[in-house]
Amino acid sequence: MSAAGLVVRVDGTEYFIPAERVGFVAPVREVREGELVMPRGRLALVDPGRRDPSTRQAAVAIRRGTDFVALAVDSVDLADAAAAERAIPISVLDAVLGAGEPPARS
Repeated sequence: MSAAGLVVRVDGTEYFIPAERVGFVAPVREVREGELVMPRGRLALVDPGRRDPSTRQAAVAIRRGTDFVALAVDSVDLADAAAAERAIPISVLDAVLGAGEPPARS
């Protein structure tokens, strides 16, 4: 299978994230002040289901210009072209992610 990107699931809905927009996938272990806390730093964490992101299994870092934002998800799978066609495109998530603008930092 040649992967076109990732299919992520949030509350039973599947979204497609093209490979060129994926930075990395990490487990959600610690969330502080709306950010995913990782050994090498913090990243703004958004939950498209509008619930507590610390209850999600994983976070996918999604490229927005020169920045990244982490998307809290229930599961992540590699996606071939057929899976990508069946899932909702990332353009639907872009509004939740800030439509390309880096998130405000406190």
